[in-house]
Amino acid sequence: MKRFIKNILPAVALAFILLIPGIKAVAGTISSVDATAKDNTITVSGVADSGVLSVAVFLYDESGETMIQMKSVAVDSDMKFKETFEAANGTYLVKTADYEGGKFAEVTVTVGKEESKDDTTDKTDTTDKTDTTDKTDTTDKTDTTDKTDTTDKTDTNDKTVTTDKTPVTTPTTPVTTPTTPVTTPSATPDASGKKVIAYDEAALAGSIGGLKAGEVARVEVPAGKVIKSDVFAKAKETGALLELASADGKVVWNFKKVTGEMKDFYVDGKIGVELADVSKALSETTLPKTMKYTTVDFTYSGELAGEVEVTLNLSNGGFTEGQTLFFYYFNPNTNRFELMDSAAYKSGNATFKITHCSEYIVTSEKLPTALTTVKTGDSTNVLLFFAIFALGCIMITYAYVMRAEEK
Repeated sequence: MKRFIKNILPAVALAFILLIPGIKAVAGTISSVDATAKDNTITVSGVADSGVLSVAVFLYDESGETMIQMKSVAVDSDMKFKETFEAANGTYLVKTADYEGGKFAEVTVTVGKEESKDDTTDKTDTTDKTDTTDKTDTTDKTDTTDKTDTTDKTDTNDKTVTTDKTPVTTPTTPVTTPTTPVTTPSATPDASGKKVIAYDEAALAGSIGGLKAGEVARVEVPAGKVIKSDVFAKAKETGALLELASADGKVVWNFKKVTGEMKDFYVDGKIGVELADVSKALSETTLPKTMKYTTVDFTYSGELAGEVEVTLNLSNGGFTEGQTLFFYYFNPNTNRFELMDSAAYKSGNATFKITHCSEYIVTSEKLPTALTTVKTGDSTNVLLFFAIFALGCIMITYAYVMRAEEK
């Protein structure tokens, strides 16, 4: 019996060694998915099965043949996920699946005129300003005819009460005061007609409130200063466009349309700085010798209020005039890079479309597939652990049998 165990255990161990590389996790599935549309923004949400770490979300045209956008989103502790897309009016097909593969869950969503109706109803709320007809209450001042009851002309001196009218006009002056930054410091530096507004954190929202739909407000923001959330709320309300530039000229943000809420926003960012996690990921493969790249680390982190164009000064990146540059997002959940956009390099700058701020890199060539394809090994760690554990048990048993036979 000992001789049998002695002979069979090495064979079993060898089999485990050969099978370990082939162990793969079964891709999870999406339990449910839903998509809604409002203000040209499609919101996709759903629930994934246990074991799914991240979900790939694809936006196709109505035919389902042409992919428009693709995003990856992490699954939270409740196995839920949520992502948004900016889209023009039309019907779209949304597909979701485990990022590591598996069966797709699909849903159709339409972005259309129904949304604009909602927007117009919001505008009718502004007609509440007709409440100013309450000024007809001033006709109650006809009650001053009661003063005729007092024939004493001295009572007419009580007309000083009419000076109460001054408090009525006085409060209106602070209302118009914030609009002065719009007219006083504003200018048209070029034929585009942009309104240049001096940075004033407290009065900036009032300045934006004085603009018309489609007017562009350019604000140069000092380092470390923020654009408050109420500025974006005003831009959304008025339809004004925001062009926010960092004081060092390295980053310029163009909010073509504010479609959602924003946190206090930091404009500046760092270009060409060392990012440890990005460098580690890049070191996993050999990059082409001809490739040049630079890192981008925005001070602000999180989702933006709609799709935004960001112009980066990449003059220190070693890029060549006119060449196409590629803009990659580094996903910390998958440890891989996701291609977000590409643009031409002109006069030291390149402009990319972006929906959220995190860590990015700009490259002169597309990254190797090894850096953009998610490894399945991350999901096989548990199976690999049990395989190694079983192999260890076999080797211990083999050593025990050998020692017993020697005795």
